[in-house]
Amino acid sequence: MLSLLSAIPAFSSSSTIPNEEIKIYNVLINHGLGPTSEMIVIASETTGDPVGIGLQEGKIELVTDLGATEDTLLDWQNKNKERVPIEVALTLNVSYQVLNERERDSIFNSKDPQIGWQNFFSYYKNTSGLLRLSRVGFDSDRKHALVYVEYQCGAACGSGRLVHLTRTNEDDWFVRNATLMWMVD
Repeated sequence: MLSLLSAIPAFSSSSTIPNEEIKIYNVLINHGLGPTSEMIVIASETTGDPVGIGLQEGKIELVTDLGATEDTLLDWQNKNKERVPIEVALTLNVSYQVLNERERDSIFNSKDPQIGWQNFFSYYKNTSGLLRLSRVGFDSDRKHALVYVEYQCGAACGSGRLVHLTRTNEDDWFVRNATLMWMVD
């Protein structure tokens, strides 16, 4: 198990993301860390709904197959109509850095995506890719949560998952299930 490193306070203290969503981000990211993870890079804005989950036929079945509820999906859809800054300090088991839009544009300024990813990995030497997160949707009882997680690791490398988390008590969330929405390898 990785030892807890202090989180890099990369975000301002005023946030559009509520504390309960921050808890979900911490649980989700720590859950997904591999044994060799040294550092992660997180996009500075939420994803919104980049794969059109809210528009897909069978979206209710998709969510109920995960064990979540329809009202969880509806809350997720409402919160992800637009992208918002993730201006929070996270508590993770590894160090992290935030990739803001200006840095992203500078790193990926080439028309060739391969060159952009070479620039990315030259700048962020101890990471395996870029993590993007949606806003978190909750059911009315706040016992179920949905979040879309996108991991990009190259021009032809990455995946997107819809993740269902449940709460066991007042503060403890855990990843219950996930479904792969897309993958490039």
